Amino acid sequence: VYNIVVKRSLESTLIQNEDSFHCAYNFSAVLTALGGQHWPEISDSFFGLVRVTQWKVRKTLSCALHEIARVLGPQLSEAELIPVLETFLEDIPEVKIGILTNLSKILEAFPKETRERYIYILAEEVNNTNNNWRFRYVIAQQIGSFAKLFDDEIVENWIAPLVLKLCEDPVAAVRKALVSEIGGVISALGEVERRSKFVNQIITYASSYSYPPRQMFAQICEYITPHINHDKFLKDFLPPLLELKKDKVPNVRFTLAHTLRSLLQSETLRDNSEIATVLQELSKDPDSDVTQAANPVVPQTEFLGDTIDEIFNSIISDTEYKPPINDSVSQSVTKDEPVSQSNTIVEPVSQSATKDELAQQDTLETKINHKSVIQTTAPVDAQQTSTDIKQVPVKDLNSTEATSPPVVGQPNSHTGEIKHSLLET
Repeated sequence: VYNIVVKRSLESTLIQNEDSFHCAYNFSAVLTALGGQHWPEISDSFFGLVRVTQWKVRKTLSCALHEIARVLGPQLSEAELIPVLETFLEDIPEVKIGILTNLSKILEAFPKETRERYIYILAEEVNNTNNNWRFRYVIAQQIGSFAKLFDDEIVENWIAPLVLKLCEDPVAAVRKALVSEIGGVISALGEVERRSKFVNQIITYASSYSYPPRQMFAQICEYITPHINHDKFLKDFLPPLLELKKDKVPNVRFTLAHTLRSLLQSETLRDNSEIATVLQELSKDPDSDVTQAANPVVPQTEFLGDTIDEIFNSIISDTEYKPPINDSVSQSVTKDEPVSQSNTIVEPVSQSATKDELAQQDTLETKINHKSVIQTTAPVDAQQTSTDIKQVPVKDLNSTEATSPPVVGQPNSHTGEIKHSLLET
């Protein structure tokens, strides 16, 4: 079924055929399910997908080539996949990066004699600084794994020089990716003499004229302790490392503070007094970033009398944050003040209130206590008194009497109700 789908996708005349991409994406899964013994049955589909003009299809296969090699085994991989490997290495960068990202796993699936033939690939990519820096970045991430694939002589003559070259790479991301891999190269060197030669070259970075090698030396010391003798580290690495506390570049001292804090967490250097003393000095560094790196204790910032942490915790716990109340501001409502049923606060009128203020107070209380009464007031001129204002109850809506909304008009002396004519309005 898979071969039929691949055949149809290859015969399609569409320029952007998504079927070919999906077939390439799932090829390694199909091969893993079938097993390497069924390779002859689906190999034609594989080589057909390799020749597809869409670079996304070829990139998918290049990223999965190490899985295909693992399933096929050393002998079958050498016979079937080497032409594909060389083709993808000459392809566009989007396809080539898929091979270089997993090159150590691909070479691991090949026989030992075949691996040595491809050591030149590493040298070409590392020495070509004008090429895409991402190629050097993915190689730096695997340099420790490459060292495990070859014997001591090849590591000394090929891998170690590449490491030193990458230590001076102009791209900081490449140098940072290399730091954690140097320990694996030291372990792969084997003999003490070869190892000492390489280690001594690393130590020279501590006294380099430019600051990036000095900074990188501080980073290397953080990862190198599991791969060298403890006494060797205390004798050869620790003294130049601690001397970096006097470095004029804050970035170097900043990296040193991070490294020393990491070393204090290891079992072998936990009680080292020299490291603790230097960290104490760095905690008083004039640069604020260095000080914080040496003693990363963030002070709590106060906000309205409370700390930011308390406010944040109140938000997480889904509770309402109540800022502190100023004692100098008196509350507008106390327990002794009467509150009406409608939660409306009516302030008491003083004894010296005028007649108009008393009338307004009575009107407000009437609205609160009698919800069913609508108070209607006529426009009052200067000669009218407050006795002309009447209260009219709202009539029942179900009543058969003709009802009209209470409006403002002249009072009727006979009925006491307010009449109004729409025509007059």
